[in-house]
Amino acid sequence: MIKYLVYILYLSFLVSCFVINKPFEDDKITIPVIKGINSGLYISKIVGLTNKTEIELRDRIYNKILNKNILVSYKYFNKNSYILKSSFIKYKSINKQKMIFTLSSPSFNEVRKLDLLIPNNKIASIEIQEQVSNKIAEFIEKKFNKTDKQKKIKINEIKGLEKNKNLKDIFLNKLSYLFSKQSIEIIKTEKNNNYYLIDIKFSITEINKEKIKLKVIWLIYDKNKKLIGDIKQENVFLKSLLTKIWPEISSKIIEMSINEINILTNVQK
Repeated sequence: MIKYLVYILYLSFLVSCFVINKPFEDDKITIPVIKGINSGLYISKIVGLTNKTEIELRDRIYNKILNKNILVSYKYFNKNSYILKSSFIKYKSINKQKMIFTLSSPSFNEVRKLDLLIPNNKIASIEIQEQVSNKIAEFIEKKFNKTDKQKKIKINEIKGLEKNKNLKDIFLNKLSYLFSKQSIEIIKTEKNNNYYLIDIKFSITEINKEKIKLKVIWLIYDKNKKLIGDIKQENVFLKSLLTKIWPEISSKIIEMSINEINILTNVQK
């Protein structure tokens, strides 16, 4: 009985630490800083709706797209971000309403368009907004997730974990598993030049006797070995937890970067 009580207390301690520190999870302190040729999607305001309905629908669209693991924002990431513009139009003569969506990018000479007919005077209903949000999210996903099924990535080097090979091995195993779920293969041999290259740099600095700061920098190179983007992450947590919850920390580091890596490599054809 005492054994189980100790185990429960230990788990409670870990959970409390996650709530306080949230390694590589809390958006306010760990959202990756990404510099690349394409960083995501900017959603502009919907023209033609009342303020309340516009906010509700745009929030639904935002969350649906975010659930597709696509980097999305109400602000520009950089000058190359894709832009989603929307308009709501009423045709009084034929008693119909329509939503017009256009997806464009300043960096690419392409504009994609989606028109959706809306049941008359129903755009404010939750059911119709859900339908519209689902359709536009699928429309966006087809553009952003044109993944190369044969995409291969080589981890060129991992720095900063030389003193603890076990931490490095755990991170590599997590990396291989989570990448495979995204149809990304980590290669070791270089049979040809049809692969991307990644350098990962860890930095562990002591803040005080109890806490440390962990920084991670990802450098992503295209198939010509040209740098196309970098992702920076950092968080502070208890020093005593580094080895105890390293598998969980590793997973969060990778999960918080994999979407951006996919975006950078997807636009490089």
